Amino acid sequence: MHKRNLRKTSLVLTAMSGIIMLLLTYLQPYTLSDDILYHCIWRRSADEGFVRIGSLADIVQSQAIHYMELTGRAIVQTVAQAFLGLLNKPAYDVANALIFAMTVWAVSKFVSKSTIKPLTVIMVLFVMIVLIPGFADIYLWVEGSVNYLWVSLAIMFFLFTFEKKKGREASTKDYLLSPLTLFIGWTHEGMALPLAISLAGYCWLMRKTMRKSAALPYVAWFTLGSLVCALAPSTLLRAIGGDGHIAESPLVKVGLGLFTCTEMRTVWVLVAVMAYARRRNKRLLALHLSRYGYLYSSVVLSIGIIFASGVTQPRVCFAAEFFAMLLAINLLLRLGAERYSARLGAALSAAIVAVLIPGIYYAYQGHLNNLYLMAQIKGGQTDMIRVKPMLGNSYFIRKFVFLQVEFGPNTYYFAPDPNDENVRCAAYLLGRDSLSFLPDDMVGKIMANPDSYIEYGEDATGRLMAMQIPNGTEVNKITFMLGDDSAPFYKRPFAYASDTYEADRWHTAKINGRTFVFFDKPIPKISRRIDSIRVDAAK
Repeated sequence: MHKRNLRKTSLVLTAMSGIIMLLLTYLQPYTLSDDILYHCIWRRSADEGFVRIGSLADIVQSQAIHYMELTGRAIVQTVAQAFLGLLNKPAYDVANALIFAMTVWAVSKFVSKSTIKPLTVIMVLFVMIVLIPGFADIYLWVEGSVNYLWVSLAIMFFLFTFEKKKGREASTKDYLLSPLTLFIGWTHEGMALPLAISLAGYCWLMRKTMRKSAALPYVAWFTLGSLVCALAPSTLLRAIGGDGHIAESPLVKVGLGLFTCTEMRTVWVLVAVMAYARRRNKRLLALHLSRYGYLYSSVVLSIGIIFASGVTQPRVCFAAEFFAMLLAINLLLRLGAERYSARLGAALSAAIVAVLIPGIYYAYQGHLNNLYLMAQIKGGQTDMIRVKPMLGNSYFIRKFVFLQVEFGPNTYYFAPDPNDENVRCAAYLLGRDSLSFLPDDMVGKIMANPDSYIEYGEDATGRLMAMQIPNGTEVNKITFMLGDDSAPFYKRPFAYASDTYEADRWHTAKINGRTFVFFDKPIPKISRRIDSIRVDAAK
């Protein structure tokens, strides 16, 4: 195929990916998670009232507080608050689809030896859609996509600049333009800091040639930006648990890190490709390691951040997975993957379609659930909003749907409680005095039979529990009485030691003439041991 036709086909594939992303982004609603809070000026304390963002000055004020109180990602959060506070969802939908397509094209260009070929685009799409974990978190959810997908495009721009400039001598123009890369470094510490450290090491090792290189000032400003982001007072406070002590013990962090690393796919593909290259062509692998050593180092350092963070959401793997994608595809192309372009392209395309079809279906179901929820809120007939459960294949639901309202111990908000910060913010933005969210199946069961949940029970997704209590009871404490742990021996080091566990949040509601207390179902290592639940009333 002629080079011009190859490029046109590649462009068509990239444009198609953007259209699919536009559909998926449209189907993804705002969430009760960060999306709600970022519509408003950030507050120094929970006692302050909510103020909807109405101007750029409001965003500047918000981010000044945010930098000191939550994270150092002032650049990306400024962008996020501009879309959430000043623009609208359709504007974000279009922007996100364009940025996804641009990222696909940028990655394809970076890994290609010459002309971008359709196989390269398909390989990139396969990794981004099928392999990299947390699709909804990093591509669809507003706060997630701005912090990960959009940052990855900025990182690609910086990598192109570095590769273009490192073999040239610095000019006055370079010294004038290089400060702009500070803002790329100041995007996300999880992506920028590993790359900055790696490039700083590269520049030191290659100091004889890099001393006069045009790339050096760009790396210096990028590194400074990453430090401004990573060393924000709020970030440092979060790193030590907020009270001057390390948040988790080293053993716990290692366990959490190992658990999170099981979500990675692309990193292991890179390891496999490297092993194949070592067997097939050691010299090629050695040259690749030398040529892109800073990216290999970035993968390792990004994995280190996973262990240091103590966070288990799949999105924390994104930086390691993204850098691994650049290396794995580039190395495969150098090993001659294009010789099998017809069969490989067909197989990868089939896998992408096989994942996208059910993914779009579940995204549409999530969209319908959102319409059901918003109809209740706009109807104004009740403050108790019923949330339909997402049932079906858990893999596709988890991958393609970021739930608008979620229940369970892993959510930092408690949807049933009208006094929860996120719930109060949602009520404020939607013009309601009060709101409370409960699973539709639980409320339906109680309405059909008021004697439901005399003994404890759980919702259809197994995340929220309910128990009927005498009318007029004010709950003081909920205690789970636990039996013996039947976990296999390899899980015992991380087992919960005590024979009781206390719920840390609950909400009582009167439904169909009876009073019920709703509380999170504990994590599996505790919930699998539940013998009974005791509710203590306030004296």
